[in-house]
Amino acid sequence: MLKASTPSLEKFMQPYLSTDEFGACITDENAKKALNDVFSEFDNVYCGISEEKTGIRVFVVKSAKTRKTFCKIRIVG
Repeated sequence: MLKASTPSLEKFMQPYLSTDEFGACITDENAKKALNDVFSEFDNVYCGISEEKTGIRVFVVKSAKTRKTFCKIRIVG
């Protein structure tokens, strides 16, 4: 298992990401696939799909120890 960091997660997430007029995003289907893959690839992280106060759904990966956010990606579709 790899040690999680912002650069390593950004690199790992590249195949799952798409781009639209607002920037980087992830489809709902890819977010569900990425959930399992992140847990199997990285140590001491937790991730999930949540909804922001503004109503936007996001895919978030955080440190299990410090709660630091490694990545937060907007979900589309």
